[in-house]
Amino acid sequence: MVARGALLRFRSLVRGLATVAAVVGTSACVADTDPRRYPASLRIIGEFPGRAVARDLDGDGRDELVVTDWRNSTGDTPGPRSSVIFRDIEDQSIDQMNYDGLAQDPHLIDLDADGSIEVLTPVLRNDSLFASVSDASGRKILGFLLATGEPRQEVDGSLPWDPRVLATWVVDTNSDSAAELVTLLTTDYARLPRGVYVHSLPEGAPRGSSVVGAAPRAWTFEDFDGDGVPELLVATQATNHGATAGGLDDSKSYLLMFSLASGPAVAWTQELPLQDVARFSRTGAAGGPQDDVLLVRGGPSFEGRVLDPNGWQIRRYRELREPVIDVVGVNLDRDPGDEFVASGDGHRRVVAVDANLEVVRSNEVPFDLGYGEAWPDADGDGFEEVAFSTPTGFALLTPGLGIKAVFAGGAVVSVQRRGIGEPARVVIANGSSTMLAHLVPNRFYLIYRYGGSLLGVILAIGGVGGVTAARRRLDRFAVFEAATARLMEVGWTGLLLFDHRGTLTWAHPQLAAGRAALSTVRDLTPFRPDLGEFCTTLLAQEAPTEASTTVANPLDPRGPDRTARAIPIEVPHRAGVHWAVGLVPPSAPESGTLERDDPTAWPLMAQRIAHGIKNPLTHMLLTLQRLQAEYHRRAPAVASRLDPYSDRIVDGIGELRRLTSSFLKVVDLQGPELEDVDVNELVTAFAASMRSRTPPDIRLRVDPGHALPMVRLDREQIEMALENLTINSINALDRGGTITIATMSLPNVHHEAGDPRSWVEIEVIDTGTGIPSHLGKDVLEAGVTSMEGGSGLGLAIVRKIARDHGGDIRFTSEDGVGTVFTLRLPVKGPEVEAEA
Repeated sequence: MVARGALLRFRSLVRGLATVAAVVGTSACVADTDPRRYPASLRIIGEFPGRAVARDLDGDGRDELVVTDWRNSTGDTPGPRSSVIFRDIEDQSIDQMNYDGLAQDPHLIDLDADGSIEVLTPVLRNDSLFASVSDASGRKILGFLLATGEPRQEVDGSLPWDPRVLATWVVDTNSDSAAELVTLLTTDYARLPRGVYVHSLPEGAPRGSSVVGAAPRAWTFEDFDGDGVPELLVATQATNHGATAGGLDDSKSYLLMFSLASGPAVAWTQELPLQDVARFSRTGAAGGPQDDVLLVRGGPSFEGRVLDPNGWQIRRYRELREPVIDVVGVNLDRDPGDEFVASGDGHRRVVAVDANLEVVRSNEVPFDLGYGEAWPDADGDGFEEVAFSTPTGFALLTPGLGIKAVFAGGAVVSVQRRGIGEPARVVIANGSSTMLAHLVPNRFYLIYRYGGSLLGVILAIGGVGGVTAARRRLDRFAVFEAATARLMEVGWTGLLLFDHRGTLTWAHPQLAAGRAALSTVRDLTPFRPDLGEFCTTLLAQEAPTEASTTVANPLDPRGPDRTARAIPIEVPHRAGVHWAVGLVPPSAPESGTLERDDPTAWPLMAQRIAHGIKNPLTHMLLTLQRLQAEYHRRAPAVASRLDPYSDRIVDGIGELRRLTSSFLKVVDLQGPELEDVDVNELVTAFAASMRSRTPPDIRLRVDPGHALPMVRLDREQIEMALENLTINSINALDRGGTITIATMSLPNVHHEAGDPRSWVEIEVIDTGTGIPSHLGKDVLEAGVTSMEGGSGLGLAIVRKIARDHGGDIRFTSEDGVGTVFTLRLPVKGPEVEAEA
């Protein structure tokens, strides 16, 4: 009886464990929106009232925030009121514009083709839609009436007129050398008007309109017939709101071509057997000319059509017979063409289709996805972000169509670029307010995601064996956590994790793709011989130590070779050593630090910087040349207006090339190119060029010395040194002040040991905060800086330049008084000094 009771109790225990396992396993299959269970999460860093969008108002490559805030009428002012607030990159308010009406999302235009950006804000007041134009500082410069409408009358009341400006362009529509404003307008339930409006600039006088009953959904603005005036190609959706105008209604979907040169007017119409058109794109896919137009849509099934603008016939057609909610055009692989990502309706599946209408990748996701948008890169991986709505908020997808991050209670509006080296910020709409967030990695998301499921499987085994298995799993987690923490600490990309027997605990998904039997490091050798042999040598070590090797890039076959480095990891209560293998970032030395006295560190860093700059510069220049040839061929009438902008880009590329060349000289990859130089003339010219980059509250003056001799030096390197010293002084003058660049001659002066020599000194004097006393002379060392976010390279570069010229750099500083940097250079150059 005792044995029988024990048996019953054991069976009951097993059943209970199985029930727990079933519950845990089921919970892993339901829609999971826990942000900890994905590779990244969104960290909220600020919130303010109103709806914000990120826009680059001043053309510096960094986005300002334009905030539209609605509020109810107050006091004696009847009707709705709103305001538009410009916020700079530091979230400080630049200016605010108030409106008696409802302001819509702003549009960026170039009003007078001078390269400066103006902001057009549509404002709805009663039954009139106005255009309010301001400059980038928020000063209103123009306003005029765009369109008028009427409420929609229903048996139970009326619906207010609800126009929306979809897009605006500034273009010369009638070839009279004067630009007009072209506006694409739509409405929702109020039906009309929908269509295209043209107004003169800057008067705002109406030049014509073309009203249609169809509801615009997607559009592309191109010069299809080569007459120098773009045409507007619009795809509509069947909203079935009962609107009829221009012989078209919104019970059907159409493809419309608006000719701007004739009015505007509908020049061509084609009815589409679609209900909901989603996206347009231009394609240069194989098998079709560059002028193809790709039309894709969602609805009952995904459809893609490649159209030929010469006759608008279908070149290629593809249908995926599965429900689709929305389609997003995004570049997933850095090639010239976009892919189209479709979210499945009720199937929890996403599909990517290329310009040939072929499925290039697909993936199952753990919850339903709705409507989506593509945004600029938010996490610095070089890929655009794809955001799809979810039942509780939104999700960001990886280039492989996996879930990167989820967020509850909001929707992505835009991504704010903050400049080189600064992480972008995600702008999220949360009801009537806006939140700003950073995308940050989740270090232990694998444990959060799979820990419960693995534990459930372990418990299902039951009894003592289940407890033992759980112990092994938890130990594995301990190994994985230690390896992950170490790799995250040094900033490497993880590749492999294996124990002292060579058994793989984890492998990067791209490394293991298509390899079902990848259980030991020996399985790597057939298809990754360099990496497999490296791991085998690690297992043969008697005393495990860190090791590295150069391997073909395992994550990008087209990329350059990378350095793979192995770290031995010991875990308490675990026998033997474990190995974590990762890729060292190409932008940092293998050790993760810059050794100050290592003579090879500077050339290595310079080579990496030069290599990292060279490839994108070449790509930019080639792309720009193709772009120039294309717009000269297609729109010669406007080529002269576009050339100044292209020239600015060419000048910028040239400046970056000169910067790279100068930096290579500094690290002895190229020696100084000496010539006789008038130092006073050099300093005066440098100050004149520097004043345009100096804040208005800082005065930059020159105090030239008398009777200075000619000095043999490398002009570009000395200008670089002066630029670094001046920028340091500007950063120290946070409340304004004066910077003085002075020169003087020192004939027959001893310099440390040796015979007397003639010298010229250049002093950079500021009235700033001074250098902290605890830094001392270390401030001239690489990696040492007193500025938050500084690289610590500026003064080290100056010292390197001075020594290469046979001179030196010294400084004196006093807190709250200022700093004097003295650059001393020999008159006859470094070669003569070296001979002495």
